[in-house]
Amino acid sequence: MAYRLIILKGVCDVGEVILLQQWPLRVIKQRSNFCDDGLVEDRLLSLEETCLQLGQRTLSDYRAVAKLRLQVSLCGFAADPCYRDCQEGEPMTCEYNFTVGEYVTMRPAQCASCRTLAGQLGDAEACRTPGCIAGGGHVRIVSAVNSQVPGPKIEVCEGDRLVVKVTNEFSSEGAVIHWHGTHQRSTPHMDGTPYLTQCPILPHTSFVYNFTADTPGTHMWHSHIGFEEADGMFGTMIVRRPVSKEPHSDLYDEDRSEHSMIVWHWFGSSAREVLTISKYTGVRSRGEGLIINGLGGLEAFELPVENMFDTIPREVFRVQQGRRYRFRVIYNNQIPCPVQLSVQNHSLLVIASDGASFQPVEANSIMLNGGERYDFVLKADQPDNNYWIRFRGLVSCNSGERKVHQEAVLHYEGADEALPEGESQYEDAVATGTLVNPIGAIAFNYSANKLIYVSDLENVDTERAQNISGDADQIIYIDFQFNTHESEDISGFWPQVNSRTFSYPPFPLLTQRYDITRDMYCTDEDICADGLFCACPYLYNVELGNLVEIVFIDLGKVTLSARGGGDHPFHLHGYGFHVVAAGIIESDISTDIVRELNEQNNISKNFDGPIKDTVSVPSSGYAVIRFVADNPGFWFFHCHISSHADMGMGFVLQVGNLTDMPNTPYDFPRCGNWVESTEIPSGAASGSHVGTIMLVLLSWFLLSVANCGV
Repeated sequence: MAYRLIILKGVCDVGEVILLQQWPLRVIKQRSNFCDDGLVEDRLLSLEETCLQLGQRTLSDYRAVAKLRLQVSLCGFAADPCYRDCQEGEPMTCEYNFTVGEYVTMRPAQCASCRTLAGQLGDAEACRTPGCIAGGGHVRIVSAVNSQVPGPKIEVCEGDRLVVKVTNEFSSEGAVIHWHGTHQRSTPHMDGTPYLTQCPILPHTSFVYNFTADTPGTHMWHSHIGFEEADGMFGTMIVRRPVSKEPHSDLYDEDRSEHSMIVWHWFGSSAREVLTISKYTGVRSRGEGLIINGLGGLEAFELPVENMFDTIPREVFRVQQGRRYRFRVIYNNQIPCPVQLSVQNHSLLVIASDGASFQPVEANSIMLNGGERYDFVLKADQPDNNYWIRFRGLVSCNSGERKVHQEAVLHYEGADEALPEGESQYEDAVATGTLVNPIGAIAFNYSANKLIYVSDLENVDTERAQNISGDADQIIYIDFQFNTHESEDISGFWPQVNSRTFSYPPFPLLTQRYDITRDMYCTDEDICADGLFCACPYLYNVELGNLVEIVFIDLGKVTLSARGGGDHPFHLHGYGFHVVAAGIIESDISTDIVRELNEQNNISKNFDGPIKDTVSVPSSGYAVIRFVADNPGFWFFHCHISSHADMGMGFVLQVGNLTDMPNTPYDFPRCGNWVESTEIPSGAASGSHVGTIMLVLLSWFLLSVANCGV
């Protein structure tokens, strides 16, 4: 085992050293164009040699010098050679091993130092020691990749080939990995959607994802089965491109791995337990907490649990005064819990979302809903100090006593290792000024904000833009609401699309497409009688090459006072789309009202709107998207609130005819229903006889060879 010992100029003078975390020998790579001048010594030492040189005997005696992590990263050292300066025409093959299975948070031995005291910064690195998952501070079961939450970070360049071997060590659960934001052109069978693009990876087996990182930007990966993602199977995925192709590269000085943050709503106990109980009892789940890069404690609220909010270290983001930093933010939630992001005493230059760049917008805060990603530039133009990076939740995360919030720390290089001044309460995270992507505008008071809606933004990512002007070839109207159903299996409000609940087919529609029969799925032609609970694989056929317009309509509630403001974020696999319009209907809303507005051209559309793959549909309103259907396959389009997706809030776009779709590898895994046949088909019997004859002939041949040898 090898560890990297790095001694920096200025550090040697005081006799301090930095021992970084474990680095496999084969993946050490220096990016020499950064700060070679500051590097005095750079070499590999065995663990034994390192211990002897430093006069220490055990690895646990070492702690990275936190204030110098920034200097180390400036010199460009990373554990993965695929994290590099991207150059045109120099793709790499990037290999990863994911072992998925059950694990537990706050293991006593592994997390012994993952603690802090109220008012103190704490040691975030202590929560990242091998085997330690902080998970909000409560001991609970998680679904994890490589015993980490979040799982391994993937950072590659556009055009790189990713080879990810996933080994399933769950005892009884299937698994898949969806590459959220990657379009999988020519490899739709690598999308990672169970029963649409592949069979689940069964326990004790493995599957290798092999695809090209074809979509630049800030993305994520996560499980797409049940509540595995909600319980910890998620991670960051960033696909960079050469500086010459990056529209806003002149707006920042640094685009580093350590300035990405993946923020997840987090329960203090298993999400599967919490949300399954909610689903079958009809009792609404409420927010419990947020974790930022896996760090931060949970508040107790009125729950009979220990308050861990000030006892688990927070994430720290380190900057140097005068520099400009690109931050990449990823978010997901299992219940309606959009978040507002702001940074104390700093403005945000918002430059991209869901991987695509738009005309920069100066803002004081950003809102994110499930599945969304936003990039912003932060200029470190304040005095050397520590500042709060604040997140506050809305809707189910702002209910009664539950006011869910979480903070990270923006640490200037010359500041003390301490928490920022000022409070870290929910109310302190209510940011005034310019707000990008307001959520629940009909329900919440934004009188202190200037609102910039997504449909107001202007795309500048010309490489990814499509010609979406003119009349659409196909217009699809998707309305949704919570319908009440009571039966043995269903209780309470159920989120449905066009009064239908999506249910998975018995085998992947893409990879076993020639086995599909008409009775396996439903379309708008199939009548769903009023009051009945209709569940089916809900499908729309889209002709390859069509200009498609989809109009989403949130039917909300009957009265404005009853509306909760929980905008639904719809995510499309395999595509980016232009958000061309969005609006709120102040009176009672209906599909007919929105359809009439659209057909009479009374909805103003911005055909230069931003490119996204996840759109928040305004509560009691509509959102209009457009895209050219140029990527054949079966693509899931669903609400990205995990509990809503689990309850079937989605539909499938079949783009192209079956013959238009890329060929599936001949030995790709198959699955489906099976019933023993009472009769043996004649072909099967003949095949058996042929096999027997071949075996006899082979045995005779081997015996003859043996006799000749004698």
